[in-house]
Formats: sequence, structure tokens, C-alpha cells
Amino acid sequence: MRSPSILLCAAAAIMIMPVLANSGAEMRVKADVAVVTVKPLPGGRRLVRLPALEFALLIEPQCAPDTQVDSISISVADTKTTLTAGDMDGQSEVVAKIAIPRRQVSPLAIEGFCQLGRNDESNQSEMLIEDAFTASISLRCAGEHNTVIAYASKALDLKLRCVHEEGETEAPPDQGAPSSSIAR
Repeated sequence: MRSPSILLCAAAAIMIMPVLANSGAEMRVKADVAVVTVKPLPGGRRLVRLPALEFALLIEPQCAPDTQVDSISISVADTKTTLTAGDMDGQSEVVAKIAIPRRQVSPLAIEGFCQLGRNDESNQSEMLIEDAFTASISLRCAGEHNTVIAYASKALDLKLRCVHEEGETEAPPDQGAPSSSIAR
């Protein structure tokens, strides 16, 4: 009795897969690295409180010929933003910025980075933290007779930059200024 139900489920899955694979909606996503400046800290493992972070994403949406971009939604941590077709103004690519409030950013445990009184090679002045956050992006393409949604995720990287006394910026010790190379 189990064999017919298993075969029925397998046949249904095979029939659905081509529809999902050929939806005609897809997107390419690139993201800038968020940069945070940190003042030298006492030696050992330390928790660094991060500031609010801003990430810039370059999104290239593509819809099937009979549909057009209706909206793009981006979610990182508990922060969400949505761009409508009017926000994109018919552009083939769009730069979206999403700011994550400080209260949604956990302290970061670091060791051997930006230590007070150490000027040797083991005292790093920059540290890249890959996949610090993940952006979930959905593209909604709508036409006269159908609507299709495509999903993507993009890992977001974070760079810590040590700022010593002589090159000090105006940022407080636990805050930094984000930078963006995606400019439009």
C-alpha cells in the first residue's frame, strides 16, 4: 500500500520541479563589505560592541518577458526594506542600502586584534569577518496573468579596521563609519 503513495508523491514532485526551475525570475546580488573602525583594546580576548551597520547591495533583477519587476524585499537580522517598481524607475540594476540598528548587532569576540601597546606582526590592523550576516532577498515579478517570486541569499562581510592614536578618526571607540564602494 505504501508503494503507490510513494510513487504518486515522486511523480508529483517531478511534475512540479520544471515549473519552479523555469519561473523566469532571477537576480544577481553583490554586496559591499561594511567597515567598522575600532580603537586599540587591552590584550586578550575582548567583546567589541559594534555600531549600527549599513550594507549596500547591487541587485540585478531579471523577469520573464511577459512580466516586470513589481518589488524587491530585503531582510537582514530583524530589519526589512522593500523597493517597489516606482523606486527602481525602470533601471536594470538597483543599489539598495539596508541599515541594521545597533540593538540588532551582537557583540563580537575578537582576540589578537588591535591591542594596546603591541606593534608586532601578530597584532592585526584589519580583520575581515566573512559571512557576518545574511541578506535574504525576494524578487516579485508580475504580469497580466501571473506573478512569480524568486528568492536569493547573500552573505554579508564585515571588516574591522584598527585606528591608532596618530590616525584616529572622530568615531567613538565602539562605533565606526561604514563605507560603500557601490555608488550610483
